[in-house]
Amino acid sequence: MVPPGTGAGGSAAVAWNGRTNANVVVADGLYRLTLTAVDNAGNRGARSWTVRVDRTPATLAATAGPISFSPNGDGTADTTRLGWSASERITGSARVYRGTTLIRSWAVTAAASGAVRWSGTDSAGHAVAGGRYLFRVSGRYAAGNLTVLSFPVVVDRTLSTLRWSRSSFYPQDGDAIARSSRFSFSLKRTATVTVGIYSGSTLIRAIWTARPMAAGSWGWTWDGKNTAGAFVARGSYTVRVTAVSSLGVSVHIRSVTVDAFSTNLSATSLRAGQTLTVTLNSIEPLRAPPVVSFSQPGRTAVKRTAVSLGSGRYRVTFTIASGAAGIATIRIAGRDTAGGLNIPTRSVAIR
Repeated sequence: MVPPGTGAGGSAAVAWNGRTNANVVVADGLYRLTLTAVDNAGNRGARSWTVRVDRTPATLAATAGPISFSPNGDGTADTTRLGWSASERITGSARVYRGTTLIRSWAVTAAASGAVRWSGTDSAGHAVAGGRYLFRVSGRYAAGNLTVLSFPVVVDRTLSTLRWSRSSFYPQDGDAIARSSRFSFSLKRTATVTVGIYSGSTLIRAIWTARPMAAGSWGWTWDGKNTAGAFVARGSYTVRVTAVSSLGVSVHIRSVTVDAFSTNLSATSLRAGQTLTVTLNSIEPLRAPPVVSFSQPGRTAVKRTAVSLGSGRYRVTFTIASGAAGIATIRIAGRDTAGGLNIPTRSVAIR
């Protein structure tokens, strides 16, 4: 029988704050909660739940590649990839700040990792000023704990527009055609600059070492010689410019080819019956199309005159003959308009 003034049913709720009856904070872990109810007739009912107490924020890790970048549209380090990962899925935001001013924001929704590509613009698409910024990832995971990670990123437009006047030149023949190339670059602020010519990671010629330079345009003409004054071997080289300014260190690299021809091969390894196509770009203007010789191991060389494609480009094809495996040699011979004979060689593997 239900006593007067009561209903036939009811509901109740209790909140637990993760403390004992003595108001002591319990350790993180799994706990079993039991609710027991007794009705007016003395009937008892119980139900239990397992709950997790978790006060530990998710761990965050972040990366920037690169930390310092120069978004000036010259093709070198124009953007940076800002990435992050968490030990648990979080929901929140990834943001870029300048001091306390919010510059950009991206939503993070139930994700354990993510990345954004930042080009140095604000939310309206306007280029931000050079300087130091802060990338901050913040979010809460399922237990509601907040986790935050911040790290600096630098927008540095100190060094820009590094380029060669010629992407290829050929000084080794000693004539006046394509005998040098000039690299140039711009500085937006005063910096200490180091410049060198490299073959891979090897310094071939030091140009400037820790030289103070004012804002403006700078350049230097390379004649294809190393520090000892001798012509470098034919091949690909790079100029590396390092500028140290009040914002940090900027490094830009541009390649240049020092050779009579730039060559593209349709394959670097072939077998009998296959066709090899050789496409040539002559660095210097030629009196006539070049003659290309193809020598397989143990066979007489095959000579063919390349076909002109216009604008100093030529093409020739060879069919691989049966025979011994090994290295085949491609010899290119072309006479430039000054009378110099340019003879580079290339090689391919015969299987």
